[in-house]
Amino acid sequence: LPVWLQFMIWCLIYITMGSSLVKVIYKKKYLILFLYFIQIITNFIRSLYLYKKHDVNGSLFMSFFYLLSVIMLNSMFYKRSKKSGQIFFIYTLS
Repeated sequence: LPVWLQFMIWCLIYITMGSSLVKVIYKKKYLILFLYFIQIITNFIRSLYLYKKHDVNGSLFMSFFYLLSVIMLNSMFYKRSKKSGQIFFIYTLS
């Protein structure tokens, strides 16, 4: 895909992630917020391993950790609000 299209797609995905986070964080559940930041940080570190360091093994390990955190976060979102869980599922698929 062209770079400008990838940029637009990821902007939309992060906007939907943020909107679903706002919907479920109304009771000050810090575990959800903590997992949200963990999955963003692991996604960033995974990208560094893959594109900057060209370390496939490190990237694979971080990808598994990232996938686990996203699945846990998606299940927590779905328990709190079915609509937010469905919106966040878009990010889980990507």
